[in-house]
Amino acid sequence: MSDLIKHSKKVLSATLTVSTIVWSVGLFALAPASVGAAAGDLIKTAGDPAVYLVDADGVTIHPFPHANVYTSWGFPADFSTTFVTDLSGFSVGNDVEFRDGALIRALETPAVYVVSGEKLRPVLSAEVFETLGYNYDNITWLPQSFLDKYGAAGDMLSSTTTHPNGTLVKYASSSTVYLLEADQKRAFASSDVIAVNGYASIPVITIPSSETYSDGSKIVVKEASATVPDGVGAAPADTTPPSDDTPTAVGSGLTVALASDSTAAATIIVDSNSAGGAQAFVPMTKVALTAGSDGAVKLTTIKFLRGGISANADVSALYLFEGDEVDGSFIKASSSYSDGVATFTDSNGLITIPAGQTKYVMLRIDIANDVGSGKTMSFSTTSASDISTDGATVSGSFPVQGNIMSVAQASDVGYITVANVSPAAASTVDPGTDDHDGWRFSLAANDQDMEVRYLKISMTGSAAKADLKDFTLLQAGTAVSETVSALNDADEIVFQFPTPYLIEKGKTKNIDLNFDVVSGSSRTIHFQIQEMYHGNMYDKQYNVYSKLNQADTWTIIESNSSTTNTTINAGNLTVWKATDSPTGNIAVGASGLTLGKFNFKANGEDIRINSIAVSTPAALNGMNDVKIYFQGSQVGATSDTDATNDDATFSFGASVVIPAGTTEVIEVRGDTKNAAGTNYSASDSISVTLDAGSSNARALSSSTSISTPSIAGNTLTGAAGTLTLGENTAVNDASAASPSGVSGDQGVLIGSFVMTAGSGEGVSVSQVTLTDDVTSTAGSSLADTFQNLRLESGGPADESGNYATGTAIGSTRGSLTDTEDTTYNFNPSPNIELGAAKQIVVNIYADVLSSATTTQLATVNGDTDGIVYPSTVTATGNDTSSSANGTMGATTGLQNIYLAASGSLTVENVASSQLPRANIVTSGSSDVEMYKFKLTALTEDVDVTRFIISDAIAAGSNGSTDV
Repeated sequence: MSDLIKHSKKVLSATLTVSTIVWSVGLFALAPASVGAAAGDLIKTAGDPAVYLVDADGVTIHPFPHANVYTSWGFPADFSTTFVTDLSGFSVGNDVEFRDGALIRALETPAVYVVSGEKLRPVLSAEVFETLGYNYDNITWLPQSFLDKYGAAGDMLSSTTTHPNGTLVKYASSSTVYLLEADQKRAFASSDVIAVNGYASIPVITIPSSETYSDGSKIVVKEASATVPDGVGAAPADTTPPSDDTPTAVGSGLTVALASDSTAAATIIVDSNSAGGAQAFVPMTKVALTAGSDGAVKLTTIKFLRGGISANADVSALYLFEGDEVDGSFIKASSSYSDGVATFTDSNGLITIPAGQTKYVMLRIDIANDVGSGKTMSFSTTSASDISTDGATVSGSFPVQGNIMSVAQASDVGYITVANVSPAAASTVDPGTDDHDGWRFSLAANDQDMEVRYLKISMTGSAAKADLKDFTLLQAGTAVSETVSALNDADEIVFQFPTPYLIEKGKTKNIDLNFDVVSGSSRTIHFQIQEMYHGNMYDKQYNVYSKLNQADTWTIIESNSSTTNTTINAGNLTVWKATDSPTGNIAVGASGLTLGKFNFKANGEDIRINSIAVSTPAALNGMNDVKIYFQGSQVGATSDTDATNDDATFSFGASVVIPAGTTEVIEVRGDTKNAAGTNYSASDSISVTLDAGSSNARALSSSTSISTPSIAGNTLTGAAGTLTLGENTAVNDASAASPSGVSGDQGVLIGSFVMTAGSGEGVSVSQVTLTDDVTSTAGSSLADTFQNLRLESGGPADESGNYATGTAIGSTRGSLTDTEDTTYNFNPSPNIELGAAKQIVVNIYADVLSSATTTQLATVNGDTDGIVYPSTVTATGNDTSSSANGTMGATTGLQNIYLAASGSLTVENVASSQLPRANIVTSGSSDVEMYKFKLTALTEDVDVTRFIISDAIAAGSNGSTDV
């Protein structure tokens, strides 16, 4: 964070100074005028700098606590829309908060935050801040108390590949501005819409093409959600798109000038072969348009006069673009071109220049194919009368003159030709078809390596916008463009190509326009490339654009033919067994079990399922209480499958409708009992099948009859749900050599068993009953030798995640009853939930009485079938709700127990491989390893207090026996 702190400190003084000046001078400069105030108005009282926003209730006013809060909502910096009035009739409400996207930090702490979703999201580091394109000058410094009212901070902003909601973004290849909202990008329909929503002065961040968001709805009007701060009510918002009568200030002046970076004098390239093509989109004159500070100006007409040694026929087309870019910044083709004058006009506005800002327009031309070398041309706007606006006075230093371009010829100007491949005539496609190659066209690169940088395809059929989605250009199955999620409002698919698509010289590529056909039964699909400027093709050798199809005039390229289309067929229905349809064992005697799940997908149009027939295997003699469920609710009546015909038909009326393009699940439930109500047997094969229908469904738009197919569910195996109990064979019998414990020992394992649910259904265990089985000596019981009897889980945890290893089951029984065959009940809370065929180990522990006599210990040790066993485990089947109790007899028993009177110690050699190797020892050697042995304490800890070690060293010839 240190770098971020360092950078942000540099703007502290400037930020605070500017805020103070704007807030005071700007407000006091307002001329007092007592006016009435309505919801959404900005008001203040004379002599007080505070500005308030009137609530929707018309009587509550909300103060702006800081000038930058005010400007974050796009209100004019000169406070020109703020009224001075008497505030005595208003009540003051909560403060207005910063708009999403604002950058703030506290004076006392270094963290910088982005306001997003009414939370302050801390920025991880200066690297993240800068990579995301934020500007340190846009940080507002505030007292910590101001930030505290936001409560707990939001999620850390650590990603450098996504921006938070509330941010304005655009791509370098396009002039379209987007608002990030609900993790989607929402395009503003125009600069007017940006302005009326208060975003004209908000910084726009240019993001890379790799940073993608799904498309939200386009912003075409003033929206309350974007312009009304949270907590101040729903102030009125426009419901129609901005137009000439939008209640925004119209600027009184427009200044026109040649842009300082207007295109320098250069050479225009024409192929020496008159049919060989020529340069396209040649930048000729860049004009700067600056609106006065009092309001936005709409440019409605601009004219350019051709100059130089050239003729009208030397130019085949003229275009107006915004800024320097070609791809996606197109404004309009010339409305007329005669006598050397090109006119561009649009009464709704060619471009709108916000108040106090400058916009740039570029005149570009296509050069005609047969222009000879040595010709020259330039274009200029000669006077203010060549420009029309929505009322602003035009001024500037005229003529606004572009530089003179000269023409030269080359024999190998590159170009691309495009042609339809398929379909070449009428065709059809089924609705619901994904990844449909709807149009194949060829692109051939001639004379040079060529790049495709922009392509606009128009869909001129009758299909609706929602009928088609996810458009991608493929070459031999590989994507060469980004995916465009939907047709735009003009029914166009615009491919921007952030990475240009290269076609090598002499190569022809067949390109498939691939998309999903969601719906649209009986509607048509037809594609066209309608204008030459709808395709931007770039010559890699000469670094210029060239004309598509090398023609001076354009012939529409289209799919099918000029008189035929691709027709979307009537809706159809796809049915298949769901992947989560039940498999395996199923409890017999249960009611209302799910026996089969089937997916129904409506393609092309809504489809109503009128009826379905269900059959069961003949060997089952029918099935009791079969039901059909749709969207979680029963549809149709309950019916048995007949014991003779093994089927039943269910009618739904109008209650089962599958919307076009969606998949719904139909579920068959029934009892695992025959039609007479008798339980099926364990190992019975149980299944349900949707029988083939006959005109039992209807496509609702085309009224086409549909017959549902026969689909079988999985074959299930009937099984009992009874719990079984068994000795845990992982725990061995104890013995004198390996005793269980000693007198006075605590927590001795005296038995272990396994509970296993039946394969037919899961069970819920509510009680475990142990029976005292110390039977080797008459009259003996657990109470003679033990106390504190308890149960613990040996794992694994149950279906609910409870009873992991070591978890107590029920309560400890402290004092035991000195009676033979006494039972002890342990009640788990909550119940132990075991899925079908699932297991859990239960361990039985007790403390050995220190007062136990040798005789009592011998009694326990002499019992060879265990001293306690689970006589009954009470359980209920989850599907059948029937008793699923598990039992164990005394003769089955558990592990043998052996209790020692005291612990013992064994001494033995280590393994021979670990003994010291025989070796020659020299006189004077020290720390020589001679012998290794091990000690093992059995049953209890043993303190070793002394070792006595005897040597066995034979006297050598030198008589040495010293060790």
